[in-house]
Amino acid sequence: MKKIIIITIVTTIVVLLFFFIGFNLLYRNSLDNLQNKFQENNENTGEVQTKEQEAQDTSKYTISGSIEIPKIDFNSNVYATSSANNLKLGIAILFNSNGSTKLNTEGNTVLIGTGVGENDPLKDSNKLEIGDKIILKDTISENTVTYEIYDIFYTKVDDVDFYTRDTNSKREITITTNNLKSDARIKEDNNPKLLKERLIILAKEI
Repeated sequence: MKKIIIITIVTTIVVLLFFFIGFNLLYRNSLDNLQNKFQENNENTGEVQTKEQEAQDTSKYTISGSIEIPKIDFNSNVYATSSANNLKLGIAILFNSNGSTKLNTEGNTVLIGTGVGENDPLKDSNKLEIGDKIILKDTISENTVTYEIYDIFYTKVDDVDFYTRDTNSKREITITTNNLKSDARIKEDNNPKLLKERLIILAKEI
């Protein structure tokens, strides 16, 4: 009788032990599968987010080319669109008579640098004179064109008629900036950031 009881107890213990081991292995496998799926999802999500971020960054900071103005020792990237972020970094294309975001195309291309005083990337532009040179290099074609300034004037902020001027299919550029020399800086409500006039520089290919 005692032997039967002992055998029964041992058998029960063995069965329970196998059951516990099997359940533990099943639980670990399930947990590992869940962790792997979670990690894969995170990696996929991260990959998508990274691609989306890269696309946003590419769109935001697309560079059309570069600009050099030897007279004032000025060099800058030229960004394809005049977003607030791009204007913090340098010069941007504001308007192109062909609707393009490329440099050195036929017609008039308007480049903008904005800010006041030291915050203006073109802070020394008021030192430019007729006859000074502006060099633009297109990133895609690597085509470099030299332009010569033929007119400099100040105009009201809402004056944009010269954007669409007839260039006879020649390449011209317009630079517009808030940086005005002291005697032409007209402040509104004593706020130096609200200017009634802008400095305009016109140049044509030579």
